[in-house]
Amino acid sequence: MRTRVLIVAVILATLVTGIAWRVTAQAADPDVITEGDIQLTDEMRQWVEARKTIPGVHIGVFDGFRLVLISAGEKPTAGYAVTVENVTRNGQAWIIRARNTGPAGGMVAQVITHPYALVGVKGDVELPIRVQDPASGRDWPAAVRQTTPI
Repeated sequence: MRTRVLIVAVILATLVTGIAWRVTAQAADPDVITEGDIQLTDEMRQWVEARKTIPGVHIGVFDGFRLVLISAGEKPTAGYAVTVENVTRNGQAWIIRARNTGPAGGMVAQVITHPYALVGVKGDVELPIRVQDPASGRDWPAAVRQTTPI
């Protein structure tokens, strides 16, 4: 019985960890690339891996577009997620609305996770990017204030 519970917990942890970074936003703006459409190069993957454990907003510049990594940092269990709800541009800045959620209650797998979301933004690299929590309206903390050329 313990073995079955452990196997189920590992499977759930794998599923939750793999799903935690998915973006649910629909990109209405042609200059926005959502997670499922971003073709990550090896250089981009390395950039994400090096930063996903640090909570906050990371911005990197790759081949004419900016990659925005929104990280919740390291979490002690499964069930955490970063979800991008929408991305808009108001002429003064890109506004990314991203929600950071925790486990919904009940049992969760005891496994270290690093929930994050990715958004690609094409166009003017000087236009500021703000990431806001839709529930509070507050900005996510910037892990890296300026864009980081790679």
